[in-house]
Amino acid sequence: MMQERIYQDKTPVERLEMLEATADKKVFANYERQFSNQEIERFHEQLSDIVIEIQKIESEKSKASKVFSEQLGPLKKRLREIADNVRFRGRMVEEIVYQFIDHDSNKVSLYTQEGVCVNERPLKFDEQQRSLMSELRNNGQDNEETVDVEHEEEQEDWETLDTPAAKTKFKPKSKAHKGM
Repeated sequence: MMQERIYQDKTPVERLEMLEATADKKVFANYERQFSNQEIERFHEQLSDIVIEIQKIESEKSKASKVFSEQLGPLKKRLREIADNVRFRGRMVEEIVYQFIDHDSNKVSLYTQEGVCVNERPLKFDEQQRSLMSELRNNGQDNEETVDVEHEEEQEDWETLDTPAAKTKFKPKSKAHKGM
């Protein structure tokens, strides 16, 4: 049986000379070399240094990632909004619209400021009572310049509301006409 270690009493140079002189052949081979305790301690120090360096870099990466995320956040949100606009060819808005009731067809229509019908639905129960405006429209007199009231004396007691949406709506001038 072969010995585990040979020529240990020689210096490293003498050991090499003895190995070359006494070996049958010199060959290349793979083998597992065991590390000394000093080498293991050096590896531990290197590991510690590397872990510290990695943590430092990851901390910087995290800070940079936050900065990039803050920059990307609004862009991604805007991207989703525009993609939805393209996909749905419109978007939900909340703004003032103008409601018109057609009692003959029992329908309610909502119109934008541009005069575009955006919704039409059946008349609700509480909307079935006719208003002055719906009566005027049904009589074909919805032009604000040609509003006609049956009696001239009653016309003097009413004044036109001065709002863009309701130029033809009336309110009484005196308290005596509020009950009408």
